[in-house]
Amino acid sequence: MATRGSHRGLLRINTTQSFAQGLIAPMLPEFLHHYPELTVELTTDSNYVDIAREGIDVAVRVGTLPDSSLIARRLPPVELWLCASPSYLSRSGVPMAAADLHGHTLVVREAPTSWVFQDGQTELTIQPRGRAIIPDAAAQKIVLEGGAGIGFLPSYLAGPSLTAGTLVRVLSSLRQEPIELHALYPTHRSMSAKVRAFIDALIGHLDTVELTSSRD
Repeated sequence: MATRGSHRGLLRINTTQSFAQGLIAPMLPEFLHHYPELTVELTTDSNYVDIAREGIDVAVRVGTLPDSSLIARRLPPVELWLCASPSYLSRSGVPMAAADLHGHTLVVREAPTSWVFQDGQTELTIQPRGRAIIPDAAAQKIVLEGGAGIGFLPSYLAGPSLTAGTLVRVLSSLRQEPIELHALYPTHRSMSAKVRAFIDALIGHLDTVELTSSRD
């Protein structure tokens, strides 16, 4: 078993901007304190990155994985929550059913798109016409907090805003498929103590944040 003193050198982490902002950055202070001989380089990229060629030690990816020679470790899944600001809901009203969304200003990640919900045993699909198309979830959160409309956010980004009161969850009985998360690393780094330490710390952090909830 590796000792704490064996965790040294540079640890290069790559992920998306929203995941870096919402989950990895908040856990890094404690991680760096626990491993004082480690240096962390955190880079963000929404496009494909050749992890082995770029010298990335570990990458955290959202969604279904393509076929790859990389080693993948499954992380706890993340829910998508439908949110809006109190100011928007005060101005435009609170949707009471999925069909009501057609009368609201919607913020989407891509267009055209479909929103598929589970309401108990019933599957519902709507075709939202978004007035703001914002692929990055971290930027989408800022737009929603500013009162632009209603949109989906990953629960790790939405949770702090719900607690702060800058966002409100709507239609919480409607469920979407959770987002799959994986930590990826090249086969030649499979026994790296620093990679294993980071993944274990990330999983521990995921256990402390609100990835799934039924609260409004």
